[in-house]
Amino acid sequence: MKISFIFPVYKEGKVLENILKIMNSINSFENIEIIVTVDNPTEEFLKKLKILEKLKNTKIIISKERRGKVAAVNEASKRANGDILIFLDSDVEISYIDIEKLLKDFDESDIVEFYKEIKDRSILGKFFNIEFTIYYDIILPLVSKMRRSIVMNGGGFGVKRIVWEKLGGYKRVYVEDVDFAIRAYAHGFKYKLTKNLKLKIDPPKSWRQWFDQRKRWSIAVIEILLNHSKVVIDYILKYPYLALLLLLTNPIILFSILVILIPYQLIYKTGYSFYLFLLNNLSFMYIFITSFSAVLGFVSIFLLYLIYIILITAMIEIISYIGKRKIYNPMWIILANLVYFPLYLTVLIYTVGYYIIFERPPKVNWKV
Repeated sequence: MKISFIFPVYKEGKVLENILKIMNSINSFENIEIIVTVDNPTEEFLKKLKILEKLKNTKIIISKERRGKVAAVNEASKRANGDILIFLDSDVEISYIDIEKLLKDFDESDIVEFYKEIKDRSILGKFFNIEFTIYYDIILPLVSKMRRSIVMNGGGFGVKRIVWEKLGGYKRVYVEDVDFAIRAYAHGFKYKLTKNLKLKIDPPKSWRQWFDQRKRWSIAVIEILLNHSKVVIDYILKYPYLALLLLLTNPIILFSILVILIPYQLIYKTGYSFYLFLLNNLSFMYIFITSFSAVLGFVSIFLLYLIYIILITAMIEIISYIGKRKIYNPMWIILANLVYFPLYLTVLIYTVGYYIIFERPPKVNWKV
């Protein structure tokens, strides 16, 4: 069985390093094909590509114009000869690979996604790592056991060539990987998450890049609702426990559920006790506290958020330990829930609102 490794690159990427790791993991290069497709390459990266020209079973596709990932990948896949197509983005780094075991993953699966970790160096990296813990150590392992998925991270995955061709490759949408996963599910193809190829990914270099990325991911919500609502509803009806898991591991939704479930009487009594404490022990506070309802509202939000923070922190710490990821400082989880996740929700609301008002998505730095 022949494997085609396809590397879509914009300007430059970690292609050479990954190819070396692939070559060092195999005994023979006969059944391995390397395809590098580059948009707007830098002069330095072009020099590196000359090294690849000497390798056997290697193809290089260069475009001076920015075609976009979808066009670049689709063109490269047409030139591929492999029975298995493996796509690796230019910003990923192979940390572990076992080709023989990886091939066995395709014996009973049509699409195989590779386990991913974030390089935990910056503040954004720490927040991303928390997200990836939830995604790759809670959600996807259970989804993988069911062998059916409507979500996927296209930064690194493999697919049988026959499946790729039947689905027509990527479609010209903002989030092509999720769109591909949904169409694959609709056709009955099987999904698996594997650790036989592990990847490390750099987080966005700046908050501006993060904002642009989240706008694009938010546009995906609109695309899914417009193009795949029936398929998503079918998935929820067939796998309600997985849908519930997706909800419970979403910090914003989990907090909303707590608001509904926690008895109001408990909040009322606690708020009233706190109100009396302030008046009896801090008499000067009376100037500021003239409304019991205001105090009750503050205490309600504080208590709910405190319970939520304890639950989400405990869950992430336990899952991190089981998944052998780095154990987080609880302070980062608290900051993620106080700042990071609410900021993501704000971007989502902004993007959806923009689409409703102007009947088009906001501009993003992404070629469709």
